[in-house]
Amino acid sequence: GEHIPGLNVGGWYDAGDFDIQTPSQFSVIQDLALAYREFNLQWDQLTVDWAARSVEMHRPDGTPDAVQQVKHGVLQVLAQIKAVGHAIRGIEEPTLRQYTHLGDGASKTDGRIYSGKLGPNEVDGDFSGAPDDRWAFTSKSASLQYGAAASLAAAAPVLKGFDDALAKECLETAVKIWNEEHANPTPAPAGRNARAGMAPVDEWNAAVQLLIATNGGEPYRKRILEMFPSIAQRLGFGGWSAVHTLPYMDATFRRQLEEAVRTYVAQL
Repeated sequence: GEHIPGLNVGGWYDAGDFDIQTPSQFSVIQDLALAYREFNLQWDQLTVDWAARSVEMHRPDGTPDAVQQVKHGVLQVLAQIKAVGHAIRGIEEPTLRQYTHLGDGASKTDGRIYSGKLGPNEVDGDFSGAPDDRWAFTSKSASLQYGAAASLAAAAPVLKGFDDALAKECLETAVKIWNEEHANPTPAPAGRNARAGMAPVDEWNAAVQLLIATNGGEPYRKRILEMFPSIAQRLGFGGWSAVHTLPYMDATFRRQLEEAVRTYVAQL
């Protein structure tokens, strides 16, 4: 029941409920960043004001919607890191009654911070005894660490020119997470990426995104070369993103990737 300040910002809910699943945030941020980079998405039909917590549809504000969505996603990821020290598994509803309620999300809560010192119907300023606050599941894992690094690194080039301070913070935080994980690896849960000799896809994604964000940073290029023989066996499961590394790799790597793709096509 302890209050964790700063988490009520950014992010997207699951479809059909009001949980925030962090791995889903990672996927959406990276997909939006990739779409913006590849297709130059300049569509603008949304006004967003984070300070006022206001969104208005069908009203352009001069910033591409894809950029604003990327920013919205990373605000939640950064909030988790600032509040807890690392990305967390998710923020979920505390009761089945809340989980099955599909109406207006604002009606799920009284808008006050829960206090165990108050009775269920008691209110004291910004605090109440209604146990309606969502729960943050604060487990730390290597998968979440690399997922955060990949997402923040993917966001940095997209945000550059629109919110340079946030772009800088995203890249610096991603590099810091990468360095921390390589200096003191977080143990992976039993069974995850457990196949002998298989490089973790989460780390691969982080290496790819950091390579792009740093314009060919050598630590990430080196790690990509080390991981590729394993990743090449799983082109359909994350390995396909090797194509985005080609501007920073040599002709030998290009030939290896082409060979892996031909093998994969035959398997399909």
